[in-house]
Amino acid sequence: MFRTYEGHFTSTDFISYLKELHRFGKVHVIMDSSSVHTADIVELYVKNTNGIKITYLPIVRPELSAIEYWHQSKRDILVSEYYGTFVEMRNTLSKYLRTKSPDLDVMAYINRSPNLTNL
Repeated sequence: MFRTYEGHFTSTDFISYLKELHRFGKVHVIMDSSSVHTADIVELYVKNTNGIKITYLPIVRPELSAIEYWHQSKRDILVSEYYGTFVEMRNTLSKYLRTKSPDLDVMAYINRSPNLTNL
């Protein structure tokens, strides 16, 4: 489920999002440790709601972040390269993203480290 928000995303917005997800059944959300996700009211809501589990990604593993993957992609193919046309650059980037994958098996990493699971 994907949702966009106008303005600043708050802990209350996140709880609303969790409620929407929970309508479909048991929920296991894997996300970063931003203050919105780790606020006391969020932890209290999750603790008091059966069927919701949250796993936080470790802060020290930037390769788990989609934005870090994008930054790496830009460094690998866009820095110090000249593309004569936008189409040429787009095709190169598209091929890179289709064939290159992050080096880390995210689920194996999360499952091996019990400290990462909250609740």
